[in-house]
Amino acid sequence: MPEDRVFHANVLEVVSGDTIRLKRSDSEEVVTAKLSGIDCPKKGQSHFIKARLFTSHRVSGREVMVQTETRSKTDEMPTAIIWYIDAGTKKSLNSELLEAGLGRWSVPCDMADVGLGDAENEAKRHKRGLWGEQSLMPPPGFGTLNR
Repeated sequence: MPEDRVFHANVLEVVSGDTIRLKRSDSEEVVTAKLSGIDCPKKGQSHFIKARLFTSHRVSGREVMVQTETRSKTDEMPTAIIWYIDAGTKKSLNSELLEAGLGRWSVPCDMADVGLGDAENEAKRHKRGLWGEQSLMPPPGFGTLNR
């Protein structure tokens, strides 16, 4: 993937709540990107389908702005903040997923603050999604606990 940190792309497929396949608007390149700073449930875990559908309803088939993070040579896929327009308002898909309680804030992003911690806290406070279950912690093996 070129070093462009910001580009527009069309969403081809939502693989999971936090992973999408994109086709760059300025080329024929197709890339898979993981949403930065969040970890959504994996296949077989509680809320996997809800997170995938949430992402799909917001961006599937739409043009989005992709803001990639710098990555090491060992990273398998780029991580990114995905921005989309809803009713004339620019929104961060990453923050929207956390605010809905469909993911966990995993690690800080290397970009400008996009409110990931605040979004997760909002979901916890209102017991949304993962945070509304009996245990306020996601199941074992879900995400990372390092912050």
